[in-house]
Amino acid sequence: MLVLLVPQVEAMVGMLERIVVYAVQTSQHVARLDEVKQYAAGFVTPAGSAPAVLGRGLELRDVSFTYPGAAEPSLSGIDLVLERGTTVALVGENGAGKSTLVSLLARLHDPTAGTILVDGRSLGEIPHADWQARVGAVFQDHATPHVLLRESVAMGDLDHAGRARVASALEQADATRLADDLPHGVDTQLGREFAGGTELSGGQWQRLAIARGMMRDTPLLMLLDEPSSALDAQAEDLILRGYLERAREAGARTGGITVIVSHRMSTVRAADRVIHLVDGRLAEDGTHEELMDSGGAYAELFELQARSYR
Repeated sequence: MLVLLVPQVEAMVGMLERIVVYAVQTSQHVARLDEVKQYAAGFVTPAGSAPAVLGRGLELRDVSFTYPGAAEPSLSGIDLVLERGTTVALVGENGAGKSTLVSLLARLHDPTAGTILVDGRSLGEIPHADWQARVGAVFQDHATPHVLLRESVAMGDLDHAGRARVASALEQADATRLADDLPHGVDTQLGREFAGGTELSGGQWQRLAIARGMMRDTPLLMLLDEPSSALDAQAEDLILRGYLERAREAGARTGGITVIVSHRMSTVRAADRVIHLVDGRLAEDGTHEELMDSGGAYAELFELQARSYR
């Protein structure tokens, strides 16, 4: 009887443990949903729209941001002008405020102090949906939607989700071969929980996230927050250098701005301008050459990384 009962008891305990974990996760999701509902209840959509092209660019005036419940601000007193058509790299140690600044530019958060201006007009005067429709983004904590591969990429711009556009985005992300190698190409179901579904590696999911971010041809603002952290240096260089070339061409037409967050200095030095953040404050601002000549903290950071490759 013990031989028969012990495995059954163990199975029941394991099932009970899974139920408790599921209940905790569900309560967390419900709490998050309540936060979103409270935010939506106090949300007022302003009149107006995003510009079709950028005339001057973006400006941050004395911008600060503190996360709810945090004792210290993640960003403090940021004064910054991002000129139209430029590519800007954000560098700094972990926790310096790079991702927070990207979130403010995408208007995932609003500053707790200061103002962000779009061609001299407050970003707060532009409806969220209207501004975000003109923003392309690839974040390091990207989603892994278990849908068809082409649907996963098409989510980047549902208004232009045709197969030709998806194929172009996959090519820009150097992910065409990834799709071709799957059982049903772009129509492959992603996710093991579905019959016949295929699970991808971290690097493959990241390539799809990059392709999703490439769906918008001419965004006014493109945000790349550690977009290739799961890729090797050669793949990152191939993807980002190709994108930077296209971004400069598009920027000449629409004034679009590209902001890149990266710890790899080979990517950073290709940008038109480098912004170095330290403890949520602007420490250095200039071209790669200017910051190297100044011999400051950025130059030390660059030399430290370069030394490891020599």
